[in-house]
Amino acid sequence: MRSPSFLIILCLSTAAFAQPVPPADAPAPPPAPMTLQQFQQERVARTMQADNDHDGRVSKAEWEAYRASHPSGHGHGDGGGHENAGEGPPRRFDPDAMFARLDTNGDGYLTPDEIAAQAAERFRRMDRNGDGVLTPDEMHPRWGDGTPAPPPVR
Repeated sequence: MRSPSFLIILCLSTAAFAQPVPPADAPAPPPAPMTLQQFQQERVARTMQADNDHDGRVSKAEWEAYRASHPSGHGHGDGGGHENAGEGPPRRFDPDAMFARLDTNGDGYLTPDEIAAQAAERFRRMDRNGDGVLTPDEMHPRWGDGTPAPPPVR
């Protein structure tokens, strides 16, 4: 005779395998809402991927090498390729200008503190209703009902 826990595990595992699989061409779901801390952590983690020598900072050479090896624009700096998401018409991305903007002390390196500070400023601009949480519509205004987002709350 099998134990009740075995039967429960068997039922749960069978149910897990029975879940529908979305089609390969299904659009990605919108991002989950993010707090300031989550936003900063994501931006720091993305940028620090470029830290090839693992010294805790990203040099301009590391930044340029990483950008060259990741031309899609995703996973870089505090913008993730969407430099002005929710902030007006698209702008052409300028990696040199972005590095200079992030390198607030001008030493030629990006540190986690510099990235987090810039991410906090960007979060403030994107948090249109000032509630301390970025919703999918605030991150990507046209994901909602298709109308542009209102100007940010200052």
